[in-house]
Amino acid sequence: MATVRVPILYNGEWTQENGEYRFTGTQIRGIKVPHSTTLKQLVEKVAEVISIDLSEFVISMKFKFKTSSEPLPPMEILNDCDVEFFLEEANSGFRNPLCITYEHRVNIIEPNGDIRAENSPHARHLSWEESHYYPTVDLSASQPEVDRVRIEDDSFIPHPTEVHLHVEDGMVPDIEARTVHLDVEDMTLPNIEVRTDSPPVLTIIQPRCSNNYLPRLGLLASSNSISTNDSFLSVDNLVSNEVGDDSDGFMERQQFSSKEVLQGKLSAYAITRNFEYKTFKSSKNLLVVTCVDKNCKWRLRAVKFKYDGSSSSYRAAEIRQDFQQQYGYDISYHKAWRARECAMQIVRGSPEESYKLLPQYMAMLEKKNLRTRTFLEVDDTNHFKYFFMAIGSSLRGFSSSIRPVIAVDGTFLKGKYKGTMFIATCKDGNNQIYPLAFGVGDSENDASWLWFFTKLRESIGEVENLVFISDRHPSIKKSVSTVFPNATYGVCTYHLKQNLRAHFKDVDVGGIFEAASKAYRLTHFTYYMNEIYKVSEAVGKYLEEAGIDKWARSHFDGRRYSIMNVNINYSLLILMITNMIKID
Repeated sequence: MATVRVPILYNGEWTQENGEYRFTGTQIRGIKVPHSTTLKQLVEKVAEVISIDLSEFVISMKFKFKTSSEPLPPMEILNDCDVEFFLEEANSGFRNPLCITYEHRVNIIEPNGDIRAENSPHARHLSWEESHYYPTVDLSASQPEVDRVRIEDDSFIPHPTEVHLHVEDGMVPDIEARTVHLDVEDMTLPNIEVRTDSPPVLTIIQPRCSNNYLPRLGLLASSNSISTNDSFLSVDNLVSNEVGDDSDGFMERQQFSSKEVLQGKLSAYAITRNFEYKTFKSSKNLLVVTCVDKNCKWRLRAVKFKYDGSSSSYRAAEIRQDFQQQYGYDISYHKAWRARECAMQIVRGSPEESYKLLPQYMAMLEKKNLRTRTFLEVDDTNHFKYFFMAIGSSLRGFSSSIRPVIAVDGTFLKGKYKGTMFIATCKDGNNQIYPLAFGVGDSENDASWLWFFTKLRESIGEVENLVFISDRHPSIKKSVSTVFPNATYGVCTYHLKQNLRAHFKDVDVGGIFEAASKAYRLTHFTYYMNEIYKVSEAVGKYLEEAGIDKWARSHFDGRRYSIMNVNINYSLLILMITNMIKID
C-alpha cells in the first residue's frame, strides 16, 4: 500500500504578521500514513507520535499553502475530505508541515446523558470514564426550561472547591431574573454568565493560573545537582513569584529516579492544586514545563545529570567536597574513605563473601549451560589460588564454526586482592569478538599461565592447525609449547610496534613495519625490510631477533588469517566495563 510522508510540527502557536500566518513550532516529527487514512486515524496517529492523551486533550491540525500571490490563511483539517486533500497535496511534492496545537478538553453532558467535547472541532461521544478532566453537574432532563449556567473566571482557585446547586421547592430558577442560587465553600464566588440558548446543564470549568496567584512550588532558584545514578533527573531551575514550603511540592536540587516519576508527581500536584501547565520542551535529558497562561512566569526545569569533573569512582576527596557543599561541615579524609567503604560493601558486598560464593556460582553455571567448564584451585590453607571458566555455548561454537586462531593476554585486577585476569578470545566469520575462556590467577608467571592453558586444553581438546597469538611474554610462549606442542605460536604485531616506539623513540618506521608484517609475498617483505634497514639498522636487527617467523605473515608457519594482533582482548575488556561487569 502506497504511503505518504507527513512532517509534524508542534509545541507552538499561530501568529499573524503583515497579513501572513506563521506557526512557531519548537519540535518536529515525521509519520507515514496510507492514502486511505481517515480523520480519526490521522488524529490517533498524530496523538501517538507527539504523546498526547485524546481523552484529556483536543488536537487541532492545520496546514498552509505556499503561494506567489496574496498569502492565504491556514486550512484546518475537519473531516475525511480535508485529510484526502492534504495527503494529495503532500504526495504531489507539497512539503509544508502539518501544524499541531492542542488544548484541554471541555466535556458537556447532553440531555440524553451523552457527553460531548465543546471545544473540539472533531466532537465525538465519550464514556463517563473518558470525561474525567472537568467536573460536571447534570440537572434532571425532565426540566427542559432550565438555563445553562457557565462559571468562567480567570482567577486561580487554590484548592479543590465543591459547588452546591440548590433549587428551592423543586422549582426551576427564574429565567427572567437571570439568577441561580449557589452555595460556595471557602472561595469567593466568580462571575456568572447566564445563557438561555443551551441545553439544561451546569458546567463548572476550573479556571487557569494568573499572575494574581501562583501554585506553591517550594524553594525557587537555579542550582547544579550531583547524583550517583546517571538515570536520575534533578530539578535544576524553578522560577515563580511565590516561595512556599510545601512538602508535596518541588524543591531546589530535588532528585527523581526517572523522567516518568517526575511527570507523574507533577501531574498529581497539578490536579491537587487545580492549575494547568504545558510542556515547553521534552527530551531524554531535559524536561521544561510552564504555565498555560502567557502572562504567568513560573517554570520548572529538570535535567538528567552525571558527575561533573570527577572520575568514574566516587573518591574520598570528592565525598569530603560534596559533604562540605551540602551540609557546610568538614570531615576528615579517613572518615570519608571509611564511609565510602561501608557504602560499597552495602551495595556490592565484601570481596571475601564474593570469593565464598564461587563454588555455588560454578555449580549453577554448569547446571544452566550445557558443557560449561569451570575449575577452582585453592592452596594448602584453603585460600583462593586459580579460577577458570569457559561457557558451553562458546566451546561448541569454537569447535564447529570459528577459525582456530586464539588471542591470549592478561590484565591486572584492581580489587582488594589484586591478581591477574587471563583472557582467550577469537573472531567469528564477521570479525566480531568471540569470547572463549576466562581465568584468574595471582600474576603472569609460568605456573599461572601453565595452569590456564592446561584447563583450556581440557576444554577444547586437540584442535588441528591451532594458532596462538600473544605479546612476547616468555611465560605464554613456554606454556603454549608445553601444553599445545602441535600449535603454532605468533607474536602480536601491535605490541611489537609499541616496543619499537619505546626502544627507538627517534625512529619512525611504524608504517613500513605494518606493511612488512602484512605482506603475503617474500619479494614484498624483502623490499619493506630493506626500507627499514635504510632508516635504522638497529631496528632491523631488533625485528630479526624477535623472530621474523613469529610476526611476518609471509614467513609464518601456520594460518593466522587476518588476525595479526590481540586487540580483540582489549575490545572485550572495554565491553565488559561498559556493561558494568566487575570482578573483585
